[in-house]
Amino acid sequence: MQFSIVVDAATDSISQGQNITHSESIVSAGKIFEFGFFTPGNSTNYYLGIWYHKIPEQTVVWVANRDFPVKGTSAVLTINNEGNLVIMDGRITYRVSENSLSQNPSALLLDSGNLILRNEKLDILWQSFDYPSNTFLPGMKLGYNLRTGKVWSLTSWKSEEDPSLGTAELKMDPKQPNEYFIMRGSQMLWRSGVWLQHERIFAMIPEMTLDHIFNYDFYSDENETYFIYSVTYSTVSRQFLDTSGQFIHTNWLDGPLAWFLFWSQPRASLFCDYYAYCGSFTSCSNHSKTYCQCLQGFRPSNSLKPLPSSNGGFRPSNSLKPLQSSDGCVRRISLQCEDSSSVNGDEDRFLRMNNVKFPINAKETKLQAAEECKLACFKHCACTAYAYIESAACSLWHGELLNLIQLSTDDPDGQTIYLKLAASEFQIPRGEKKLIWVIAIVVVVAVLLPASYIVYRWRRRLKEKEEMERSQDMLLFDINMSIETSTSELSKEERAKEFSSTYEQAWSLFSE
Repeated sequence: MQFSIVVDAATDSISQGQNITHSESIVSAGKIFEFGFFTPGNSTNYYLGIWYHKIPEQTVVWVANRDFPVKGTSAVLTINNEGNLVIMDGRITYRVSENSLSQNPSALLLDSGNLILRNEKLDILWQSFDYPSNTFLPGMKLGYNLRTGKVWSLTSWKSEEDPSLGTAELKMDPKQPNEYFIMRGSQMLWRSGVWLQHERIFAMIPEMTLDHIFNYDFYSDENETYFIYSVTYSTVSRQFLDTSGQFIHTNWLDGPLAWFLFWSQPRASLFCDYYAYCGSFTSCSNHSKTYCQCLQGFRPSNSLKPLPSSNGGFRPSNSLKPLQSSDGCVRRISLQCEDSSSVNGDEDRFLRMNNVKFPINAKETKLQAAEECKLACFKHCACTAYAYIESAACSLWHGELLNLIQLSTDDPDGQTIYLKLAASEFQIPRGEKKLIWVIAIVVVVAVLLPASYIVYRWRRRLKEKEEMERSQDMLLFDINMSIETSTSELSKEERAKEFSSTYEQAWSLFSE
């Protein structure tokens, strides 16, 4: 017969021989977290979990028996003879911890929200932080241990009132150990982007730059790889994977007594944040109704399947699964390094693209000049794009380009990337050549017609002037002849007067 002791609410631990019933709980020393049985929402099922002690809106951060709900009020939590935490409900026993035999074990709830099982020497035998539910607390690890096989990942609740395993999981992949992913089965919904050590953020979560509040760290060696964070002030902070599959970071505000959204990924209203939403070799714009466009020099890989747009691309907000996925785009003309045919005889070139958010999966290398970065991409045919950032940081992309986002021209986060294209992509298309010829002809005609008219008018005036001068000369000649004829019949005095009068008339005509 087992002797039961009622656990005092001021106690932060239980020892072997003590029980916690459905109406009892323990509270951490600093009154931060509480551990006991709870019923989510309107559910009648009981679960064993940890939640914030002082926050009026019960916020559960860990659940022990996610797939083993207790149907009544008869269940208790205790430490059995083997030294394990177990839920006993009649003849049914559910193991919370897996631990070898130990002497005088006890369970302690820490102010970090970690429930630990320890022996009399205070060695930690088991801890809840090694078995996350849907919440990532400061001090927790998110990653894996190759030596022990332990994986630290988050799994969403099935619904707001059902904490059993949901369909979304946030985890790291040992094959790509420097980022983490949101998965729904085998389908990738979102990825964090690679860890940028010099900025201490993940590439797809720029909000992490507010490191005066949070300290983020990424650790990796031959045994384990994990991401961890802490808070610099007495801030109540949590990151969790909600039922829709969104990874959300919130802080508690005592003033309005509410959770403040710090950031969420992927952002529900911004389709471009979803992994490969537009497919490969595309640009996505959250400010455009079409969202997706093939990059210059590329065409849709499936002409019968249009790129996603805002007209029905996603389910309602309770699901992140796209209704339509995109096969992306392919090159219109192969690179010269891939196909040195007569069409592609010239060397490949790079197209400058401004105001973009970089694609994922960049490989960074230290080079002293932008020209060196360009040459590094040019020499490798698999390199599809490059970007050179100050401080000698050269980013190279190999293979498909995914999640390139076209930002607005006034976005301060806009960067410049150079896309490798066949040289013939920079030639003027035949249709554009015709247009240029038409424009040139119109311009020439528009210039020559007025010029021709001006020349015509000038030459006409010049001709009229010459004819007038010729007429005046003839007139003078006729006058002189007339004078000579008439004066021969007059006296010298009369001829002189006649000549003077005639000359004055002629001169007045000439002057006109």
